[in-house]
Amino acid sequence: MSTPSNPGWDEQQDPGTWPQGQPPAWTPPPAPGYGQQPGYGQQPGYGQQPGYGQQPGYGQQPGYGQQPGYGQAQQWYPQGEYRAPLAPPRPPKGRGKLIAMSAAAVVLAGGGVVTYVAVSASSSSGGAASPRKAIESIVSDLNNDDLVGVLDDLAPGERKAIAQPFLDTVDELKRGNVLRSDTNLNKVGGVDITAGGLTFADKTITINDHVQIVQLTGGTLHLRANASQLPFTSDFLKTVAPNGLPSNNVSESLDIGSVVRETGKPVRIAAQKVGGKWYPSLLYSIADNATTASGLSAPSASDRIPAVGASSADAAVRSFVEALLAGQVQRAAQLLSPDELGVIHDYGKLITDRAHYSAVGVTIKNLTFSDTPIKGGTRVTLKDLDLTTSDGNEVHLTIDGTCLSVTVGGDQKKICVSEGVDQIERLLGDTGGKQLTAEERTALEHVLTSITKVGIDASQTSGSWYVNPIRSYSELTTSVLSTLQGRDLLVLLGLVAGS
Repeated sequence: MSTPSNPGWDEQQDPGTWPQGQPPAWTPPPAPGYGQQPGYGQQPGYGQQPGYGQQPGYGQQPGYGQQPGYGQAQQWYPQGEYRAPLAPPRPPKGRGKLIAMSAAAVVLAGGGVVTYVAVSASSSSGGAASPRKAIESIVSDLNNDDLVGVLDDLAPGERKAIAQPFLDTVDELKRGNVLRSDTNLNKVGGVDITAGGLTFADKTITINDHVQIVQLTGGTLHLRANASQLPFTSDFLKTVAPNGLPSNNVSESLDIGSVVRETGKPVRIAAQKVGGKWYPSLLYSIADNATTASGLSAPSASDRIPAVGASSADAAVRSFVEALLAGQVQRAAQLLSPDELGVIHDYGKLITDRAHYSAVGVTIKNLTFSDTPIKGGTRVTLKDLDLTTSDGNEVHLTIDGTCLSVTVGGDQKKICVSEGVDQIERLLGDTGGKQLTAEERTALEHVLTSITKVGIDASQTSGSWYVNPIRSYSELTTSVLSTLQGRDLLVLLGLVAGS
């Protein structure tokens, strides 16, 4: 269920809520690849751009509500600092529990037991006739244990950025022998969320001509979870949980009406109108809760930053990088996909005017890319880069196949995948006396090869090209998993578990 309030600002949640419901002896298994499988709602927001500057490491994906543009400081480049534009007060204790309960499925299906991404394409995803009907569609999917029906209910741009990468990831996890091949994604096992008796305020709150806020005033939310019922393969469990997963149930209930009475505020959920139909919107819900919690008014027409794209995918990415390096935050916002991040354009200056971001002392002299066609767009990957730093150093970087060549001030260093594995082995040897097996070396080589293929996704809207940061980040998982072969994933998980 799209969380009605934003856990990003509720990070100080009462530790007595959902996390204590986990069996104390159970530490959720690590994600395949580098760390944490992105779960439902774990999408980066404006302010954390994958691909350049500070490349977010796989596993560092912000959780639902942890939007860097709204309350989590980010540093994109060495000398450019992004500070949180909005710093809302700590929410009341009851609301923190509501958020923890609502996000519990995320913890299980996307974060805690990261390899079970409950994704289903069973929903019709046709939108609804009203904002309230759109929110009720999520309730129906939750009660049917169809967690990706929830994703399919999202506004089309968000669905494309979030749901499709999850579907691809599930396929890769089956191929990697983590999820059983007979996993039924239409009916989630191991997680059951029930919402009932929901009540709403009579009127919605209008933000603009395509966004309205539905106010939830009452009802109940109940979560039951059992990790042992998740559809992992026996090989995966032997690797990461040789003693098996706990069979006891986790159960939590919440009276939403009590929380609303305690706080004096209804729970706000945004709905977005696209093509004449209404859809629940994760990103607009986050933005709305950020502004209201900060005491700000809804965005006006003067706050809007129009979408101004580029003539090609390469040009969009190049302009985006150059705008960030020059400290031109509004220009960077103009280049964000209006389909994926229309919220950034609508809330525009409420965000950029609070982004204390200065120019980075770097001048790009040459920037070329390699392009790969993807569904609905192009993946732009770095090929050559020449730049001058603020202290006058000339830097040249080239990616050639599986090798990276860096020249600084005339000194060249070339690192290929095999050398990278050698360095990992030396590190493991120094810290724990570990020597890699041939199978482990091969798996690591495949992982390091995938890093050279990571890029930024761009797509077209109304004939112009824009950057898609959420989709770029979401597809990091698939990009890594798609390079693995045979038992690679299980071997890597075993290596991590044993290190």
